[in-house]
Amino acid sequence: MTKLTMKWFILLISLVVGGILVYLWLFPANDEKGPPNAVQNIPSTLSERVSAPRLSIPGGFYAEGILLALDASEKQGVIRYTLDGSEPTKASPVYKESITIKETTVVKARTYLSDKLSSTVVTATYFIGQSQSLAVFSLSTDPDNLWSNQKGIYVKGPKASSKSPYQGANFWEDWKIPIHLEFLETNGELRLESDLTAEIFGGNTRALPQKALALSSGKKNGQKIDASLFHGQNIPPMHAIILRNSGQDFNRTHFLDGLVATLLKDSGLDVQAYRPVVVYLNAQYWGIHDLREKIDESFLASHHQVDEKDINLLESDAIVKHGSNTSYLSLINYIQNHDLKLAESYDYVASQIDVTNFIDYHISETFIANVDWPDHNIRYWRTSEDGSKWKWIVYDTDQSFGDPATPSLHRILNSKKKIKEKDLLLSPAILQQLLKNEKFRDLFLTRFSFHLQNTFQPNRVLSVIDQIYNQMKPEMGRHLEKWGGSITEWEDNVESLRQFAKERPSYMRTELQEEFNLTKVQIEKYGLN
Repeated sequence: MTKLTMKWFILLISLVVGGILVYLWLFPANDEKGPPNAVQNIPSTLSERVSAPRLSIPGGFYAEGILLALDASEKQGVIRYTLDGSEPTKASPVYKESITIKETTVVKARTYLSDKLSSTVVTATYFIGQSQSLAVFSLSTDPDNLWSNQKGIYVKGPKASSKSPYQGANFWEDWKIPIHLEFLETNGELRLESDLTAEIFGGNTRALPQKALALSSGKKNGQKIDASLFHGQNIPPMHAIILRNSGQDFNRTHFLDGLVATLLKDSGLDVQAYRPVVVYLNAQYWGIHDLREKIDESFLASHHQVDEKDINLLESDAIVKHGSNTSYLSLINYIQNHDLKLAESYDYVASQIDVTNFIDYHISETFIANVDWPDHNIRYWRTSEDGSKWKWIVYDTDQSFGDPATPSLHRILNSKKKIKEKDLLLSPAILQQLLKNEKFRDLFLTRFSFHLQNTFQPNRVLSVIDQIYNQMKPEMGRHLEKWGGSITEWEDNVESLRQFAKERPSYMRTELQEEFNLTKVQIEKYGLN
């Protein structure tokens, strides 16, 4: 056969063998995609998709069982369906008669027609005899994606260590699974439906029975998740959200990190929006989760209207999450080699960091007595644009609001982590150096007084605690029945938050007076009496 050198060719051979007409399309062996117009040779009916089946009753909340009918829009269409969360295939049961649904169930259905592509999958969750006080996330996927010993993301699997947090377990892997989301508002209305990916999220809290899930729409296709999930909070659409298990606060108050974020949401600091929601996983009740934004470069880009590719996001001692740490290391080098008492040196540092943000960040972490900070849970960012300044992000505050007498200020101002090597990479060490400057010191005390009188004013904090408490109380009994614990213990834990809110300001004023050796005149000046 003569070698053909044309880039694209189609050789159509028509052979009549026993009255049968045979067509062969031949493509170059080294071409994986085929010629640009190859699809034009496919009969048009094969590129058409059959319509999805219709459901006689929409998904939602029903007091009693229902009888569900499915209808194919085309007479010859065959409907196949599932009731376990998986997507229907040609091997799934064929719909023949109405389906009796007596308990909460996810129904997925798809129509097949011989001369068309199969339809998209229609999904609906029917909540039978379920009460509802919080918004609901119904998540559905093939059960093997969750529970299979080999690939289920929610189980230990074959390689887990024997001791918590079970390193090597499936839930420590960065595995993503396809998942379908139905979001229903508190009135039962379906507000959002989307196909996403899901993965287990977090640190050692992965070992808890209820795990955090990160849901993503994926950046490549340009889709985003509607911010209406957060019920009127003024935030932009997102690429990802977190359904958090409350971290170290799991089953204690189960809303502590959300409380802190709510207290700070109008402070100018970067915090994750928060809303308590209920999750159903393949129609199984899975308890209360914290609906949160995910802190990443997309979060920062959308909130600050900057280009994602220009963002430098770091954590801990300058570990790069996105972008580069070059400018931060340069700043640290400058601080190591200059006396910040001098106006010129201080002014340069102030041109590199957002001073008000830096102060408010440390005041917040100090006031709430976050004992899982500053050695952990530090993130900060800036863009690569000239004039951009470093800003710090408040997140993961589950180990706060403990003992109101916690000497948090003393701990960070007298830390051994002074100005040596990588220790200065942690922000409290920078704070120690900046406080040598009188201008910064004055601003720090002024801002602290402001937050004590406003952001952390006891009545305000108590009001926010009660607001979240009242949202969660109707659902908390069922949640604790699922995951363990008692309402009495939960009520006691919430009361401890109230006590902290009442007592903490007085302890903080005393500590400020002592740590800064304030005179009576200064105490009066800053309103710290």
